[in-house]
Amino acid sequence: MISPVTIPVLCPYCAAPFLPQTQDPTAHTTCPKCSGSMQVGQCAPAPAPALEVMAWKTQAQRADRALASQQERQFRGILWLSAGVALVAGILLWRMAKHGSAPASADLPAAALSADKTVVQSIFASAKAALECPDWQHLHQHVLAPDRVKPLIQWYYQKNPRGYQPRVVTGFERELVDQVQQPATATMRVLANDGALHVLLQQTAEGWKLDWESFANVYSILWADFLKGAEGSPKELPMPVEIEVCPPSTLVPSWFAATGFPRDDARRAVRLIVGHPTNVAAACWSSDDPVGREILSSLEQQGGRGLKWILQVELVRADAFPPAVKVKAIVQKRWNNPAEPQPKDPP
Repeated sequence: MISPVTIPVLCPYCAAPFLPQTQDPTAHTTCPKCSGSMQVGQCAPAPAPALEVMAWKTQAQRADRALASQQERQFRGILWLSAGVALVAGILLWRMAKHGSAPASADLPAAALSADKTVVQSIFASAKAALECPDWQHLHQHVLAPDRVKPLIQWYYQKNPRGYQPRVVTGFERELVDQVQQPATATMRVLANDGALHVLLQQTAEGWKLDWESFANVYSILWADFLKGAEGSPKELPMPVEIEVCPPSTLVPSWFAATGFPRDDARRAVRLIVGHPTNVAAACWSSDDPVGREILSSLEQQGGRGLKWILQVELVRADAFPPAVKVKAIVQKRWNNPAEPQPKDPP
């Protein structure tokens, strides 16, 4: 068992920080990374930055395990849903075979009513037009919220080393249309020359449009570039983020020294996540900041559950660990539907 007073040291072979089993300098210990064996006295004490990295790597591993557990639960839910759909389909086929005709439409579940061939063909035609668009300059004509998405498309494909690659769509394997909730949405597994693609579409006044933002995972990529301060990335932008309370113990004193945030504001700190839990930044506010008060009050009302809001954020320090941002405004208090227009002013 590791002693509570054990001091982290650096492995003399691979320079990785680890906790020895004892502080006796004559005792032998083993590096968990490279399996090198050495005396404790041969190891130099680990510097403070290495300790911070160890702490955050441990948090990232815990986040990965939590994500894997969540994905497993979602997969089981999908299996149960598939079994339910198969059971309903079996009952419908049995009734058709028994009575010689299909039951009246009033007896059909909503999922069966959505499987209209004309609607499905219209959805597929829209997906095909978007995926086979000859160049990215005209792609915005086939996607949701084109005014907002157009500059994102330009940034995304100019950054991509391969550039824009038009596809050849040959068909689709399955689809799920929800016409009960408005606006109607559809998910479809499309077959193309580069493999099977899962796409989300939504019905608009101009027809079915592709949700390109989720298809390209553009916000996760943009957020990672933004936090690195990469060349060409904006220094301030509106971003759909997941907001979580940040325990004060996870922000070390050097983070406050590097970012300029007062250490006294640690209890008003939050994590901002886009995509994977390790794609994270941190922010905090003073007690009289109105934006901070509104966000922290909403988090408290949620009982610890995170928020999904669109925030206007500004990069403070890209080299801090984690990167530090300043939340300048609340753009929108939800982003479940990425196609909804964003108001100019906070609600």
